[in-house]
Amino acid sequence: CVDVVELSAAISWIALSESSTTHNLVAVALRRAEHSCAVLLDPVIGAPALTLAGGHSATGSSTITWSPRSAHTVITGGHDGRILYWDVRAPSKPFCSLDKYINSDASTTSSPEAVAHTGPVLSFAFSMDGLHLISWGGAGSDENALCLRMWSSGPDDYTSTTTSLDHVPQCCPRLRPVNFGTIYMNPGASESLTHPVGQLPAATSTSSHSAVRALGLNGAQTRHTHTPVRMAPVEGVAGGAWGAQSVYLYVPCRSRLLMALAAKQDAPTRLVNRHYDRVRACVWNKRKQELYSCGMDGNLFVWPLYLNISSADDLG
Repeated sequence: CVDVVELSAAISWIALSESSTTHNLVAVALRRAEHSCAVLLDPVIGAPALTLAGGHSATGSSTITWSPRSAHTVITGGHDGRILYWDVRAPSKPFCSLDKYINSDASTTSSPEAVAHTGPVLSFAFSMDGLHLISWGGAGSDENALCLRMWSSGPDDYTSTTTSLDHVPQCCPRLRPVNFGTIYMNPGASESLTHPVGQLPAATSTSSHSAVRALGLNGAQTRHTHTPVRMAPVEGVAGGAWGAQSVYLYVPCRSRLLMALAAKQDAPTRLVNRHYDRVRACVWNKRKQELYSCGMDGNLFVWPLYLNISSADDLG
């Protein structure tokens, strides 16, 4: 293997497939690439093996991931608000594009008019059983508004299509009718959450926690821009989401943490304070039942949360 692979564009995100047994490709999202939105790198030869061209606007892709249920499916999210599904065996064009408008008569293939978010896609993650995709990105006409969206990808929730290679059946996910509310990232002010009836109010976390302080100044001023972040999905109740497993979500939301439960019957949400600057990533430790969050304030927090219950009151 080589030590360095040079690309012609800035890299927004990288991802490895957790289900593949036939390849070791590294999916790379490119920002403002001239002719491609992403490349698949082969670390053995030290060069791109495949290029995913088109689909997104000239601003490129903001994030990328592999499907946990298919070793050949890559999903890209763009600064243009589009989420595209690609089959690496037929990479000439995406085979599916997510559309935020629920339309059962819409085309099951990729459409240049389909938009998943009205702003940049900042993160997405699959539920633990791989049957739902949750995305985090722009909402509405306000460039400072963000929201979560839940998309189906189960075997009973899509219309089958085929690619031009070996007639491989693919799924075309649809938007689930789950209202998580909208986050308004007010410049120079704290975030506000507008939530539908039955949602939990914004509150400061009362969970016990510990902090590991790294090098850096808490009072440093950082320009807040919409940059890709890493959200953490946590397994919920079996059968709680259209027969699939519900999922708890922990999403970096500027200097706060958005907690949400993605389920069919209810979608409680809560904003919690702990960091002093932008939160960039969340990771869940299943063995210890702990959530880790890190931010630009130089802190890493450990949240010992116990989520093997269905009550919405346990979201923080």
